[in-house]
Amino acid sequence: MADNPFYPKSKQEKDREEKERKDLEERLKAVAETAHTCLSDERFLKYRQAVYEARESLIDMMKRNQEGDPVKFALFCKAALSKIDAWDMIIDMVEKDARRR
Repeated sequence: MADNPFYPKSKQEKDREEKERKDLEERLKAVAETAHTCLSDERFLKYRQAVYEARESLIDMMKRNQEGDPVKFALFCKAALSKIDAWDMIIDMVEKDARRR
């Protein structure tokens, strides 16, 4: 009766679920430790600084954009914002994982 969520679980099923839960907790702990190590790594710090500089350059380019065609203007801005969003997500994901410790 595995399809019935209210069916009483056997001891074996309970043990298997507990083992899976513990395995998942260990994997999440390992991810958090790796993220913490990554955040303190010199290469990641350089990456973060490079992202910040590139981000500021893209924002400056969007401000100075003199494109007369509104469609081209919008497409340029959307492409720039997509790049900024991707960079931000990468950094945010690592920081979020590191906070799980």
